[in-house]
Amino acid sequence: MKVTFRSFLPLLFGLSSLAGLASCANQQYPGGGPVDTEAPTIEATTILSGTTRFTSDRIGFRFSEYMDKNSVRNALFISPSVGQDFELTWSGRDMDLRFKKPLRDGVTYVVTLGTGAKDYRAGNPMAQSVQLAFSTGETIDSSRIRGQAWSAANEKPVSGALVLAYNRLIKPEPDPSADTADYVTQTGADGRFELTYLKEGEYRLFVITDQFRNDRWDAKTEGIGVGRSPVIRAVPSPDTTYSFYVQVVDQFSPVMQGVVPESPVMLKVTMNESADSDPDSIRFSLMDEEKRSFRVHSWLIMPGRQDQFLLITDSLRETSYTLVQRGMSDERLNRSAGDTFQFSIASVPAPPKSLFSVFPADTLAWVGSQEPVILTFRRPVANVDSLRVTGYPSKSQRPSPRLLKSSIRQIHPHQLMIHPSPVWPQGFQITGWLKTAADTVEFGFRTVDPEETGGLKGVVPGEGKGMLVVIDAQTGKPVRKIALTTGSFQVNGLPGGRYVLSGFDDQNQNRLWDSGEPLPWKPAEFRYFYSDTVRVRARWMVEDIRLDRR
Repeated sequence: MKVTFRSFLPLLFGLSSLAGLASCANQQYPGGGPVDTEAPTIEATTILSGTTRFTSDRIGFRFSEYMDKNSVRNALFISPSVGQDFELTWSGRDMDLRFKKPLRDGVTYVVTLGTGAKDYRAGNPMAQSVQLAFSTGETIDSSRIRGQAWSAANEKPVSGALVLAYNRLIKPEPDPSADTADYVTQTGADGRFELTYLKEGEYRLFVITDQFRNDRWDAKTEGIGVGRSPVIRAVPSPDTTYSFYVQVVDQFSPVMQGVVPESPVMLKVTMNESADSDPDSIRFSLMDEEKRSFRVHSWLIMPGRQDQFLLITDSLRETSYTLVQRGMSDERLNRSAGDTFQFSIASVPAPPKSLFSVFPADTLAWVGSQEPVILTFRRPVANVDSLRVTGYPSKSQRPSPRLLKSSIRQIHPHQLMIHPSPVWPQGFQITGWLKTAADTVEFGFRTVDPEETGGLKGVVPGEGKGMLVVIDAQTGKPVRKIALTTGSFQVNGLPGGRYVLSGFDDQNQNRLWDSGEPLPWKPAEFRYFYSDTVRVRARWMVEDIRLDRR
């Protein structure tokens, strides 16, 4: 937003005389009146934006209403940075910005008030950030850089993020976690930003979420976008908008966040993220409070849940335990050197049935024509006496189930897999009964009906040798992840609904989008995006979808 400021010279002197009193007074707002829904604005300043030969030590601002002082302080940025060498004093709607040390000669400064500044009465934020530029020299720098920040998780604009710009003549390889940026601004509600009044030259930019409000990137908790350009040139009339995808860089191995006993010999372990299932790399050890070891005989991943594991152990008793896992890694190959979780068993469960889970989990789950059904048991399955599977068309008005051919295979002492022979009929409601030495198990599912699904067809930019991700617009969860070998794609068998399409150039073939590295600098992989959600309808192929590249 380009703002023209009008001069309000009396404010400068009025605030100077009230500074001591205002800093000690409690902030209050007259009560009563209608509900305030209007965004606050800056009505006047003591200098115009573009002022040269600035020699004062302060600038006055008048707001349209009483402001929340802390929010204004947190949303105020000065570029180039003056550190903490400034203070704010208030009198009603008037604010005085005073510089504690002399400013550098011949430098263009920019004071930015971001959208985090809120009014006092209702907490309404400023609609757009505002900039006031002035120079201690004869001229004002006039170069600019434009960009936009997006969330890597959901393709939505990132508002209120901090943009750090480093002059590469001063810092050729800046570290956003340690180095003070030469220029700072904030993204707007649409994720857009513009760095203005820059000295012409080459810059490196980062976009950070900056939850700690310290103008630094905290690698453990804060998201960062490094972009794709190692050098961005500031010019008076830029014709490029640079894109930055922001996400928290995963630098940590998965850890256990819950352990629940499911039987006298089974523990369910929940991780904080999806983890691998490589039996050669993962080790578990279990010990009670008296330092007695309990053997972990085997473990298996929960079908459909990459964040849950089942451990088969020695018989457990009612006491406290310490579980240790080593070697587990996540999708980013962050491998655990050792993770400990302590838990207690107040009562060892004695479930009446041995069946623990069925995948797919319910009778409404859609199963592909060749997809197996996996049954997991709390106790080892010694013998299978019989298996019977029947089904009928889901749309049948008068269901008449018929026997379906299937086969069974034991994939773990606690797990069975049921396969169709050769395929499940399409559009069927299927029910199965399995009799073991311990009990009788009933399971059910529904197979995909082509008459109830639709598809997508389109192209991606470039060679298209990357990944296409289809996301359910309602849940925000990916439903398909497809490796592309050409610039075109076709996705079949999608239930009716709305979807978001995105993707990326998978340059290192790891099936994951790589966000790049801030130091040493490494570019992010290109992203594909489609500007709108896509509606899929039954028996309908949505064609001519063209994804763009950011």
